[in-house]
Amino acid sequence: MGSGGSRAARVAARWAEQGMQAERQLLLEDAISYYEKAAAAEPGVAEYWARMSKACSDSSYVAGTPPEKAMELQRRAIELGLRAVEADPSSGFGWVACCVSRGRLALFMDNRTKVALARQAQDDVRTALRLEPHNDVAHHLLGRWNYEMASVNAVVRTLIHMLYGQALMAGSYKEAAACFQRAVSLRPDYLIHRVELGRTLAKLGQPEEAARELEAALELDVPDINALLQKEDAAALLAKLKTSNK
Repeated sequence: MGSGGSRAARVAARWAEQGMQAERQLLLEDAISYYEKAAAAEPGVAEYWARMSKACSDSSYVAGTPPEKAMELQRRAIELGLRAVEADPSSGFGWVACCVSRGRLALFMDNRTKVALARQAQDDVRTALRLEPHNDVAHHLLGRWNYEMASVNAVVRTLIHMLYGQALMAGSYKEAAACFQRAVSLRPDYLIHRVELGRTLAKLGQPEEAARELEAALELDVPDINALLQKEDAAALLAKLKTSNK
């Protein structure tokens, strides 16, 4: 890499760092702007497109965002995730970004579209893990995928079998817990991993183990709006577990 390339890399890294700081301050529009500048400086780096995708997707969590706007944000986030894949198909960043936004978009969709997005999200996370077996966020997403698929109603489950047969995994809470445990083992200080592990352990009828994970989560860093909301969920679930154990 020449001096021009080195300078572009340094500039892009500084913009990205400002983007992460903006996310920490819940200034998501600013974060997107910083990531746009990072990607403009180094368009071949998947991470910057993926971070832009994440910030766009997370913007749907801002209080008062109407469903139509939330869907628009998720569609835009998928586009940015695909730009990350295009920039570097060998990186897990783009595949993870696409998986996140497809999953979030699915929440607003009819059953048939929900199932199609689930299939795409499954493919995204499998690709991310094939490329990066130690990607903690990818293991987390596979856990979320298993949890959500285990929770679908009979109508959706029938539709899954009609459209995909055995090509779409059935999902299970036990497998979800294993995925979240793997994510925690890879990155024990990341709040959302422990919250989802705690939530899943509670679902599996293991309240003491769940409480330990949730208590640990409440002590961890809050880097973005998603973690902030997850921390609130953890506190509420922990209080519920303690009440039910009295």
